[in-house]
Amino acid sequence: MVKPESQFLVETAFIVERTSKTFFGTPLLTKDGKDNTFTFGFARDFLKLRRDLGMQSFVLLIGKEAHFHATAENIANLIAFLQGLGVHYLSDRENSGLNLVGALYSQFTHVVTADKRLLQLSKDDFTIVLLRQSKLRKYDRLSPEAVTAAMGINPKQVPVYLALTAASKTRALYRKQAIDLVRQYGNLDSIFKNLAKVASERIRQKLQENEGAIRDRLVTNTVEAVQNVSRNNFQSASPVNLNTESNRQFLQEYGFYSLVRLLEDSSDSPF
Repeated sequence: MVKPESQFLVETAFIVERTSKTFFGTPLLTKDGKDNTFTFGFARDFLKLRRDLGMQSFVLLIGKEAHFHATAENIANLIAFLQGLGVHYLSDRENSGLNLVGALYSQFTHVVTADKRLLQLSKDDFTIVLLRQSKLRKYDRLSPEAVTAAMGINPKQVPVYLALTAASKTRALYRKQAIDLVRQYGNLDSIFKNLAKVASERIRQKLQENEGAIRDRLVTNTVEAVQNVSRNNFQSASPVNLNTESNRQFLQEYGFYSLVRLLEDSSDSPF
């Protein structure tokens, strides 16, 4: 069960991408000449997420990837909606969600994401709630021990593993091959330094031919220090009561009548 002091940082790129792909810009829900379809889709999935996880204190993070998957107009409409609903958020189109979470996660107890790269941040006092592919309401709650049990490596080694396995099928290593290398050598420099010791000729060939791409992926997989985090709209997580009469009226003004019931808190969250 969620503890009262739990604070969630929600990296929203997966909600934005899913919403954009679901509606493909089709104006299915308009009011007074304004298309609210994207805002509705995001609000529906976010409110379900909030209830599924029992989130009371949370901040929504709208990073570079989220801005990439939606039009500027849709993001602006979404932000106006979040402000009206009283939801805490941070919007930053210049920095990736990975790096923004890396800059902010010390203020939170959980991050909700579909980005496996964020597993590298898992610590005893910080839990990754990872979305399972194609199942919006199914999640894995991953502590450092759970990451190791699930992947066979520790959280700090996740960027190396992903760099080795994220290419096309002809260039990427298989899961077990990558895990064996990471376990034996620890990091990418050590792997390439000991390349001659790798028994499989095929694996050696893949590593040699794709070293540059693998090293590039490692850079994008690893949390980097963010120099300028926009904090204009940022508020630390604090309990938010969304189930108010004003919010019910607010949703109705948008025409989101089916979402009103989702303002209620969940009493049976597994988290």
